Amino acid sequence: MDLRHKLMNLKKQKSQSMESYLHEIKDVVDSLAAINSPLTTYQELAQYTDDGLDDDYKTFTTIATYFGANFT
Repeated sequence: MDLRHKLMNLKKQKSQSMESYLHEIKDVVDSLAAINSPLTTYQELAQYTDDGLDDDYKTFTTIATYFGANFT
């Protein structure tokens, strides 16, 4: 499977810890970098990460979206 496609389709499962979900994302991002096809911005990484979160994280994603690049 294409790594970018895999990254776009990663979803945090209800039973999955946040640590495990983020580790999964990191593995794909590291693999992309290893084949000289890295993500170009942190915003791109943040968007893929956010897209994989379910409604349990709606408040967080709303705040992160509102503050955008100023969110630290």
